[in-house]
Amino acid sequence: MTIPTATGLSYHFTDIIYWDINVIGDRVKLEKKSSDKGVSFDERHELRYHNKLITERRINRGNQSISIYKYEYENNLLKKEYCYLGDRLPLEKTFYFNASKNLDSIVYEYPYSTSKIIEIFTNYDQKPNKLRGLLMLEDFLPRALSINNYMEMNRLYVDEAGNRSPSGERRWDAKLFN
Repeated sequence: MTIPTATGLSYHFTDIIYWDINVIGDRVKLEKKSSDKGVSFDERHELRYHNKLITERRINRGNQSISIYKYEYENNLLKKEYCYLGDRLPLEKTFYFNASKNLDSIVYEYPYSTSKIIEIFTNYDQKPNKLRGLLMLEDFLPRALSINNYMEMNRLYVDEAGNRSPSGERRWDAKLFN
């Protein structure tokens, strides 16, 4: 049997770690937990919704500064994500979609710098994306935005002078999405 491949980071899945989810009106509270008494977490997320769209996410990780993400939409598609660390805005993301409503690219801009990072998503299949709409977990956000499954992501770094240079790529095997 052939094992599907992906380049880039490696993820390990386990049923020992899980999220406890509480829904209260327009808010969802998530708390990371473990069924193993030897593993503990101090991570909580609170999401606020408006018209079934996430408008704000607050992440509290122990004694670290709270992370706050605020979202803006255009025609029910995510357009902007503002990432605050405490009261500072260190990152702003702009999301672009193609005519098929698949994620085309994400532009990462830093308010204190003119450099930026661009992630370009390509090589989409024609199969329905099983993660579509699963915006609850930040790790799934780019993948959850598209109708279909992208097989490739290329990252470009754009410096202050506008010069572009490749800074990474990732590919997925289509078998991962069957």
